[in-house]
Amino acid sequence: MLMLVGVLLLMLCVPYWLWTSVLSILLISVGFLLWRFS
Repeated sequence: MLMLVGVLLLMLCVPYWLWTSVLSILLISVGFLLWRFS
């Protein structure tokens, strides 16, 4: 439980632009893999 609270606090401390960039990179890689293997 303590670990979960720490992770949530860390997620709040991380800037918003960092999350958006990480999410966009993940979406691009997933889309590329789906396109590659379909």
